Amino acid sequence: MLLLIVVMVVSAILLRAAVHERRTLWFGALAVIWLGTVYGAVFIWLFQTSEGVVNPFLLAILLLPFAVTALAPLIAIGILLINGIKIIRREGFRLAHCLALASGIGAILYTVAWPLLINVTEDTVANHIFYYISSCLLYFLFTFLMYFFATIANFINLPQRKLDYVIVLGAGLMGDQVTPLLASRIEKAMKIFAKQQESCQIIMSGGQGDDELVSEAEAMAQYAIERGIDSQRIILENRAVNTYENIECSYALMTKKEPRVAIVTNYYHLFRALVIAKQQGYACIGYGARTKFYYTVNAYLREYIGYLSLTLRRHLFICGILLLVRLFIMLI
Repeated sequence: MLLLIVVMVVSAILLRAAVHERRTLWFGALAVIWLGTVYGAVFIWLFQTSEGVVNPFLLAILLLPFAVTALAPLIAIGILLINGIKIIRREGFRLAHCLALASGIGAILYTVAWPLLINVTEDTVANHIFYYISSCLLYFLFTFLMYFFATIANFINLPQRKLDYVIVLGAGLMGDQVTPLLASRIEKAMKIFAKQQESCQIIMSGGQGDDELVSEAEAMAQYAIERGIDSQRIILENRAVNTYENIECSYALMTKKEPRVAIVTNYYHLFRALVIAKQQGYACIGYGARTKFYYTVNAYLREYIGYLSLTLRRHLFICGILLLVRLFIMLI
């Protein structure tokens, strides 16, 4: 009975947060706590009611998270290395494409090479530096986990919402044509748009880069019109050069008071875009367009770093606290 009450309380807190505001890292933390609570309750209930006889298949499922957790570092390093190589081979060598590969190599050097070079059991300055970096990394790994769950929670919208505007965030062009990445955003927006009333409008947001023949908004609108979207229901926002301006300039074009708005971008970019909208004081929901997995890993890491920059003071404060703790341990 107590287990059921705990699960119900945590579920109620999570549901209230989902209704009130999902665009926060704390919602991701609540989602992690909820999953842990449900898992723990099921695990305890199973052993309380099994009378010593447990279904091996069910037990294997329950123990799977422990196995995944134990193997997580190896799995993560493998994914980073494989995807890092793939994106460079398929998209070309650019500094922005090296993030996943560099992270994988850095993880190997940190977990294997450093402990081999120094004796981590000695009370030395090098070891205290190692442990301080380790504590910071654990903190950022936990925030990444919360960020991941918050991202998932924010692209799930049930039931279908009634909208006044659907904003499609721009990306780069190939001359005057949308890229496959940008096309996926437009097509996702078109699916959402098709289920809305006639009063709903779609905002194509994106300015013109130095290497682009037209603005992203124009190319996006043309792509949608060729696929059956009424041009009268499309609004062009052709000044924005980044996500912050995409959202700010798009809202400036809206004429309805307290509009119901959805932002459409790729999954890896969604949560940061929603956080920016929240910081600007705009209420909205988000929808994520599919992206190839090999591209998503590198891009998701980049977006996570972008999110950290939005809340930099908070993370510097935590790292400062961890530094003081480590200095205290050194001095005692």
